[in-house]
Amino acid sequence: MRVSRVRPLRTSIPIHVGDRTGRVLDVSRIGLRFELDWPPEDEVPSAMTLTIANPSVTVPVIVVWKLQEGRGPWICGAIVAADRRAEWRRLLATAFLTDGHEARTAASS
Repeated sequence: MRVSRVRPLRTSIPIHVGDRTGRVLDVSRIGLRFELDWPPEDEVPSAMTLTIANPSVTVPVIVVWKLQEGRGPWICGAIVAADRRAEWRRLLATAFLTDGHEARTAASS
């Protein structure tokens, strides 16, 4: 199994899940880690669709781990739905990554 490298972002990327807000913390070729403002008493769903505002795109994900310390935001790790990974890699290559070489690598993986 090939391990997917975590890649730095150019800037903070705001997201929405329904009426909840959050931000992408880092990305890999198959997924991402994100912070989500979610009520502490509510369980974070195991599958959700993230909406990224700029560029405007929706990303269906499967949450594989989640952590909340105290009453702060949830930190989640998720993989992008398999049928959307090629689109995800193109998005990484054009919008999110800090280094052009890494972007080309992500697009060709």
